[in-house]
Amino acid sequence: MYKGQKILAVIPARGGSKGIKLKNLKTLNKKSLLQHVKICIDKLGSLIDHSVVSTDNEKIMKHAKKIGLDAPFLREKKLSGDLVDGNLVTLDALKKTEKIYKVKFDIILTLEPTCPLRDFNNIKKIIKKLVNSNFHSVLTVSKLDTKYHPFKQLAVKNNRIDFFNKKGRKIIARQQLKETYIRNGEGYAVKKKYFVKNKNVFTNNNSFVESKNFSWSIDTLFDLKYCEWILKNKAKF
Repeated sequence: MYKGQKILAVIPARGGSKGIKLKNLKTLNKKSLLQHVKICIDKLGSLIDHSVVSTDNEKIMKHAKKIGLDAPFLREKKLSGDLVDGNLVTLDALKKTEKIYKVKFDIILTLEPTCPLRDFNNIKKIIKKLVNSNFHSVLTVSKLDTKYHPFKQLAVKNNRIDFFNKKGRKIIARQQLKETYIRNGEGYAVKKKYFVKNKNVFTNNNSFVESKNFSWSIDTLFDLKYCEWILKNKAKF
């Protein structure tokens, strides 16, 4: 709890990932991706009132309970496909957790296991910024190198390639480009009343915390091995 606001952390961990089978059980530095989330939650301490794993897989549920995470229900199949909106998964977890434990939360925090390099200090910051402001949600972001700016991106159509945005034709130097950011998946914090109303973390009033640490989202085995290398060589950077 922070300043009287009850906080629920939702950990979405489905079992049907196509890139890596049972991805959330894969180990990184001898710990499963779920364990890396557990470590973050433990570091946050009393800031988090309750944490819950939303999964559609019994193996993941069993592992979550083994490492000390709460997994009181299995997610329905309709919320387990590749194209299911993650916001609906979080909303479902919120409703089920409130019903099971007969408690109401004020802040919903989503922590994806696929972002194991997160810094728990960034999670603290998004929670505190959200509670101490009028923003509806606060999320972690990473600054993009200008090499990947939207105006520099290209698109292919009918075997021809051209700028994704026509404004790109006028860009001749990086100094012409404004800084851009991407969601890095470390954390999303949203006020419940707006989340339930919009069914989306994004409303018309969002803010951010920029992650200064290296952040990476795991989708493939290469990503997993890359993050392993980062952890092993972190002290060298």
